[in-house]
Amino acid sequence: MNDPLSDPMKAIMRLNRLDPRRTSFEDLKREMSEIANGIIAVSDGTRSEVFFRARKDMVSRPVNISELGPPPADKVIDYHRCNGPGEPMFYTGSRRVTALLEIRVKPGDIVYLSQWVGRGDGVGINVTLHPSTEIPQDNPWFEKSKVILSYFDTLFTRRIHKTYSDDYRFTAAIAAFLTTNLPVNTASGSIVYENFALRYASVVDLERSYNTVFHPEHVRKLRPLHVAEIRIDEVDEYSVSATLLDNALKFTSSGDIVWTGDLTLFPSYKTKNGNVLYKHDGIKQWNVNTMDKNLSDDEFNQILNE
Repeated sequence: MNDPLSDPMKAIMRLNRLDPRRTSFEDLKREMSEIANGIIAVSDGTRSEVFFRARKDMVSRPVNISELGPPPADKVIDYHRCNGPGEPMFYTGSRRVTALLEIRVKPGDIVYLSQWVGRGDGVGINVTLHPSTEIPQDNPWFEKSKVILSYFDTLFTRRIHKTYSDDYRFTAAIAAFLTTNLPVNTASGSIVYENFALRYASVVDLERSYNTVFHPEHVRKLRPLHVAEIRIDEVDEYSVSATLLDNALKFTSSGDIVWTGDLTLFPSYKTKNGNVLYKHDGIKQWNVNTMDKNLSDDEFNQILNE
């Protein structure tokens, strides 16, 4: 067993001097795994949390919820914050406005904004990079974990222009290390290894927002609650103004989106504690609660940015 208190700074300095364009992605993953040997990770789940996802630049209005999921592997040709080429992921935001700003919306864009919640036991989430996560200080690996995770967080909170996708190699390698083959205890007492989702701070609003990224196989454990078609009107650093064009609250067993043409069916405000309201459909399912009225521009934008 390696010394848990060994100084990881030399390894970090070596990584800082690597040219991402001259280092293979597999080698970079290996480097991240080696320097992080022994660090502590903290997990959470998706049982009640709501996740927002935004898509733009679509050829036409989506007819099936799969069109709002992770892209096909052959369409992923660049590095992104949590994935390499050919490795699609399902990116979500903790707030609607976070999801919109993360995809760099601009006035005139037609955007499909979807809202999701976990099914059943949901998905395990590695929350180690979330600022509210605390690692037990009496653990012998605490000091090394603190240094390594601080380094990882610094990389994740850097703004990177979309034309420099190679600079995402570092965070993509970290995400691979923090989300793949994590041990899970089963009911029988054995251990299985599963892929986890990852929570991390959103660069568009580091203090108030975070993102959660899922592997493609996780999407079947998430249930779509609502999809809105919106047109972006104005964008500034921390907020977005838009016009609501349509709502969908129901999805067929094959995933077809049931567009309603009813603008009153946008989800209602969260509670003061940030909880989402649900209402029963009178048959067997709880659905997200809706405003059930036409919203003024101010009301809609207030919900969009809450």
